[in-house]
Amino acid sequence: MKRLFPAFAFAALVLLAAPFPSLAGRQRNGNELALEYSTARESQKKDISKEAVGQLYFFRYLRIETITKGKTDAGPFIAMDTVEPSSDMHVSFTVTKSVSLKKAGPLATNDAVAVSGRLKSLDGNNNMLVLDPVIVRYKDKHAPAAGKELLPEVDPNARIGTDTSSGKEKVKYRKK
Repeated sequence: MKRLFPAFAFAALVLLAAPFPSLAGRQRNGNELALEYSTARESQKKDISKEAVGQLYFFRYLRIETITKGKTDAGPFIAMDTVEPSSDMHVSFTVTKSVSLKKAGPLATNDAVAVSGRLKSLDGNNNMLVLDPVIVRYKDKHAPAAGKELLPEVDPNARIGTDTSSGKEKVKYRKK
């Protein structure tokens, strides 16, 4: 009976979290959201916005248009207005977390950045997405490399491919 208890506890947690996907902390692709919203009909935009606001999103290839650095009573901040390349939607956010401030500090106008953040608002009239709070992941490139997987570009230890035709898995790693 003691051995079954952990299995039942785990199953109960999975079943309780199933109706609440936001509890699992799943991060959605922000670039796909921006493209979907920008190409949707006006009648669909309200539904997309209602479903998207409050969710976590990961954006890549955001080209920085403006950077505003400053300080408030709460501490330093860096406000950025960026453009998502596939949809030409503006993504605006303010960086306040210390680790993200260190990563965002050296960034300049026309650099690209990758960020994760919770969607605060989606404004179709101004073609604007607002993220709050936000975490700066890394300085990015402006577009993906043609024909390559994206993970190996970010993580040098990620697998590029496998060959299972011989029955043995051969893993190729990206060379530095």
